Amino acid sequence: IVYRSVLLGVIFSVVSSIAAVILITLATRPLTLLSNAVEKMEKGEYPEIGEIKSGDEIGVLAEAFRRTSRAIKERELMLKESEKRVRELFERVEHAIFRLDKDGNIIETNRKFDELCGGTRGFYDLFDDIQMEDCLKKASNENIIDMETRFTDIHGNERVVIMSIYADFQEENAELKGFDGYFVDITEKKKLEEAVIQSQKLDSLGMLAGGIAHDYNNILTGILGYSSLLKNMIPEADDKHKYADMIEKSAMRATVLTQQLLGFARKGKFRMEMVNINNIIKELSGFLKETLNRSITIVTVCEDCLPSVEGDVSQLYQTFLNICINARDAMPKGGILSIKTERYLKQDRETTDYLEIPNGEYVRISIIDTGVGMTEEIKKRMFEPFYTTKEVGKGTGLGLAMAYGIIKNHKGDISVYSEPGLGTTIKVYLPAAGLMVEEKRERE
Repeated sequence: IVYRSVLLGVIFSVVSSIAAVILITLATRPLTLLSNAVEKMEKGEYPEIGEIKSGDEIGVLAEAFRRTSRAIKERELMLKESEKRVRELFERVEHAIFRLDKDGNIIETNRKFDELCGGTRGFYDLFDDIQMEDCLKKASNENIIDMETRFTDIHGNERVVIMSIYADFQEENAELKGFDGYFVDITEKKKLEEAVIQSQKLDSLGMLAGGIAHDYNNILTGILGYSSLLKNMIPEADDKHKYADMIEKSAMRATVLTQQLLGFARKGKFRMEMVNINNIIKELSGFLKETLNRSITIVTVCEDCLPSVEGDVSQLYQTFLNICINARDAMPKGGILSIKTERYLKQDRETTDYLEIPNGEYVRISIIDTGVGMTEEIKKRMFEPFYTTKEVGKGTGLGLAMAYGIIKNHKGDISVYSEPGLGTTIKVYLPAAGLMVEEKRERE
């Protein structure tokens, strides 16, 4: 009996222990699953805990965990999508955007910034005409600054930009974290504004020159009339006849000067007709080959079937001749003078030459020399009447002014590209008339 009682006690103890272990395992397993799920969530994972099915407090806790996990996952996906859209906008925008630390070191840039500035230079090295360190200090005091400045891009071109810089402070203690900023490239806009100002300046000079030329012409009419009358009254054998003849010839030379002024003022007389520009250029090319120094090579390239333009043949010939004479003077040691004709279709998106002509089809005449080139200051004034860089007595400064006036009077325009030491390219644009005028063929 004693043995049986002991055996039953042992069996009961073992069974009780097993039951206790099972009960403890069943009670703690959901908590273990929840604990493991929390650890995975800390690592950025979102596990499902569908195994926990209980109607007590643990089951309620598990269900709350499921909802929280799903909500966090959905919000994180939305946040990632939002960050993706912001990043795409950051990269696509045509403003150059940058972020700096509080010491002015570049932290982050967008595509446009990298295209203009590259990724190798420091922020202080980019802008050489202002003290950027002082500007950042000013931004930290005023929160934001706006400025116009210049820098040289990675291709060596000077750019004009409008820049805005914002200081970024920590919310807790207002300590400076860094700077956010952007700049907009306004180089093309600046050049266009300068072209418009120059055109308005030349228009004003044209009005002034036209008024002076008319008054001057009236005075010359009297001088020519009375000098001719004196010549008729005085015998040729008399010395006074020679003096009257000199007065008349001087007045005639002054008349030519007056006509040049009227040409610049766009008030000269024009005989308009349909013209094939190739005929003018070929005639001009032949004249230049006969008269220019042999050290200058003349190259002519004329596009076939060029549309005609409506213009005055003699005035257009004089215009191209004046430009070529200036090209000759720019090549004292010889060089190449190229003349090219071609069709040109002007469209809104093209701003390279800053033309003041409407969209449409044009005939473009390019006159290119390999001479000494021009500085920006000379380029700005080259079409002004009486402006010349030649020695006294070697030029009136009216040749290009007259050319400018004639082309404007033909509803065309002129663009100039030149750099010191790299020669000059002058392009003349004349509106195409649409009709074809037969091109003269050179003799074999």
